[in-house]
Amino acid sequence: MTLTQVQSSVWTAKLLMALQKSLVIAQRRVVNGDYQVELSSDGKEAYIHGLADVSIQNYSKYTALTVEQLTDTRQTFALDQQKAFAFQVDQVDVAQSKPELVQSMMNQAGYLLVESADSYLGSLYGGGTSIGSALTITATNVFTRILSAATLLDKNNVPREGRFLILSPDMLEFLLQNTPYQTAASESVLNGSVSRFMGFDVLVSNNIAKTGTSPTEVHHVLAGHPIAWTFASQIQQIESVRRHDMFVDVVKGLFTFGGKIVRPTALIDLMMQR
Repeated sequence: MTLTQVQSSVWTAKLLMALQKSLVIAQRRVVNGDYQVELSSDGKEAYIHGLADVSIQNYSKYTALTVEQLTDTRQTFALDQQKAFAFQVDQVDVAQSKPELVQSMMNQAGYLLVESADSYLGSLYGGGTSIGSALTITATNVFTRILSAATLLDKNNVPREGRFLILSPDMLEFLLQNTPYQTAASESVLNGSVSRFMGFDVLVSNNIAKTGTSPTEVHHVLAGHPIAWTFASQIQQIESVRRHDMFVDVVKGLFTFGGKIVRPTALIDLMMQR
């Protein structure tokens, strides 16, 4: 068997499986994928269709209502992040390990692509709502910082069901030492999950953006709801080519993705500092 005889759809399916198992920030219950299916024909951008708000009117008996003409809107966002991988596999290795080798390589490629996608989304914090100035976090005030974020989301009419809180490992350390957290936390089922607390699915990610100089850099911890932003991705191409001078197949893949914050008030930057 040669890898060139393996359909690209098989490689794609295995890569998608590896991606979905590892995504934290880019998983569907953190960032919505509502516009994944509305990609341009060349896969370079995604379309966000919507309708203008309808006006609410006062009503008096026997008085005609004002009938509005609905207007639609369309925003676009580019899938301008491009990541690729290329590796080679000798047929001796294939013969000895068979499908396990294929899945192992796709898992590795998927993990590295996930790091790119999660890091990219973490860098979009500036398009959300800042909670204020940076705060030096302790095991005590970490609770009040999260409470302030929850209150701000309430004031912004963000649904309580489905909220997330994504911490860096350093900030999670403070939360785990917090007494109210130790008392009230419960289990969560999301990728990268730590628990549920104060209405949030609490997640941990190394891809939370940081600014400033270590060890006092600001960690842009994110609290919000999937309605805040959207993410679309596409495996543009996967192909395998036999090298002319060896019994070796070269497998190459191209992955493109992009995101956009569409409701800034539903994504809060907690600006936590050590």
